[in-house]
Amino acid sequence: MCQSAERKSRRNKNNVSSSPVPVNPLCVTDYTASNFKICKQSDPNVNECLKTAIQDALSLVKNGLPEFNIPRIDPIDVESLVIGEGTGAVHLTQNYKNVKIYGLTTSMIESVEFKGNDGDITLVTIGKVPELRLEADYDINGKILVMPVVGEGKCTIKLEEVNTTMTIKAKPFHKKGVTYSSIEEFLVTMAPKKMETIFENLFDGDAAMGAEMNKLINDNWDEIFSDVKNGYEEAFGLIFKNVANQIFKKVAFKDMFPL
Repeated sequence: MCQSAERKSRRNKNNVSSSPVPVNPLCVTDYTASNFKICKQSDPNVNECLKTAIQDALSLVKNGLPEFNIPRIDPIDVESLVIGEGTGAVHLTQNYKNVKIYGLTTSMIESVEFKGNDGDITLVTIGKVPELRLEADYDINGKILVMPVVGEGKCTIKLEEVNTTMTIKAKPFHKKGVTYSSIEEFLVTMAPKKMETIFENLFDGDAAMGAEMNKLINDNWDEIFSDVKNGYEEAFGLIFKNVANQIFKKVAFKDMFPL
């Protein structure tokens, strides 16, 4: 019988925190076998198989699997994250709390490259997300394009037509004689066609100054995003790593990627 487990909050060294939920491995294995497309390592078309499997899985887990304590992934809920200042246009630290990230499950998978051996995994996925949207409470104080900016309140950040490359590197660990995989790296590269931001309550609610600053950011989005791109990629990688490990650490390697 599948039973719920106690929620434990985790915070990583890069100030991105989420609340992964432990999962009963027997429950997840049964669900994986019956509901998810399984691709054999020996299949000469394993990469094409995984492309379809990952695309299908995004829809299956969109709203989570509450019966197995797997939370929804659209939106992904993140307790807090911090994006450090850049070296050019952006001279401020972006502090976000109560973050919701929408759009991951709308990803269109374009290609997959898989290498796996007894729990040692490298998985590279290339795709495109029509829109990634981040909604949060923000707190900023610094300069953008040499212009002072200060504020705290609600914000929305939209990245449109985002070309992504996601690289998972996992290592094996053993539990009760069974091999599982633990993701050690989840590397993300992001190349949006456009970014649009709305920061409410800038300059203590001065509507005119707030509108001008939002316009400045949106008119110069490419230069601004390029300056903090690495910070966003690192933050998203850590978030996605937490989500993916909830499955990888609970489903045996032989069940996830059978020979």
